[in-house]
Amino acid sequence: MSEEKRGRGRPASLTPERRQEQLRAGKVAHRERVANVGKVRLDAAVEARSKAFLEAYRKQHGLRNLGAALDAILAEYMLTGKHK
Repeated sequence: MSEEKRGRGRPASLTPERRQEQLRAGKVAHRERVANVGKVRLDAAVEARSKAFLEAYRKQHGLRNLGAALDAILAEYMLTGKHK
């Protein structure tokens, strides 16, 4: 493959080592975005009092994050028709 045709979107001057660095950096950035996406969405959608309730529920039931607590509360509500 010539220097001018390394593939779509890749500059001809990019070395294979530099390409690997870019890929690793992209994977790290993607993992960070995925880890924070639920937090940002939840912060924007839930008022402080509700967030405090979710945090207490999360701690009481040993759940890993507020999204899991919200899912558990909704599942409980859907199964019983009541919530605490």
